[in-house]
Amino acid sequence: ARDFIPGEVIMELTGPLIGFRDTVEKGEYEGYPLQIDVDVYVDLGPPAHFLNHSCAPNSAISAERSLIAMERISCGDEIRFDYSTTMHENHW
Repeated sequence: ARDFIPGEVIMELTGPLIGFRDTVEKGEYEGYPLQIDVDVYVDLGPPAHFLNHSCAPNSAISAERSLIAMERISCGDEIRFDYSTTMHENHW
């Protein structure tokens, strides 16, 4: 609904903490949780679980679990980050 400038926080990535097994048991929704450590995931809800992957991301996740704009993001642009930056196992 608005523009973001580089370095600006887009959203905080919050939710209950779950393990790998709980993540896999989500079935078709197993991609929604965000891995933050070995066997520790944040079970994201909307709108965060609608974020998409890109090898040319315009945002990144900070150590504090904030989604940060890496470049100017205009209103209506897709917000995307590199999923591989948060994966610590080979399941996917």
